[in-house]
Amino acid sequence: MANAINLWQLGGPPAPPAEVQLQRKDGSLVWVFSSHLMLRNSLDQTELYCVDIDLTTQKKFDNELQASERRYRSLVEHLGDAIFITDANNQLSFLNPAWETISGYTISDSLGSPLKRFMPDLGQNPLHQRLEELRDGALESLRVECQLLTSSGQARRVELQLNQSQPDQSIHGSLHDVHERHLSQQLQKARNAVLDKLLGVHP
Repeated sequence: MANAINLWQLGGPPAPPAEVQLQRKDGSLVWVFSSHLMLRNSLDQTELYCVDIDLTTQKKFDNELQASERRYRSLVEHLGDAIFITDANNQLSFLNPAWETISGYTISDSLGSPLKRFMPDLGQNPLHQRLEELRDGALESLRVECQLLTSSGQARRVELQLNQSQPDQSIHGSLHDVHERHLSQQLQKARNAVLDKLLGVHP
């Protein structure tokens, strides 16, 4: 800072405004936003004016926000469920690593694509109509089961939890793989059908 001011006094470029750290009288450090102005007084003498704005409170909030974001990101990245966000054009704008595990698609290949590319059921009625109601605000949230087409071509049963986010008209939600549960339910239905048939024949 001293070198920048000396250069400025010699005709160089003005010292740019910036965040700098100052030392208080008690030795503690404080962040400020510092800006400078060079003027000439009535005696044609150069005077340097400096304005420092204390950023202590702002820095505290920023540090707390960054710590909160790190905890949130760590939680999202280690969840077993896929977390996603779609923008106002229904295109995926965020995905956590669980998406790759469940779908087989890479995050980079999936971002920018509509959700119905991977779940065609969402483009067909009645699910399409319910999604429109969610986006229009007629529904606060939506929980549905549909098929996810994985990168290997397998159709897996998944459960979607969708919520609208105001005011950007985005949709955020989670995707839970329920394929094994679905298979178990189908197997149990088949067993029940066989038992019902046997019970109908034998007393």
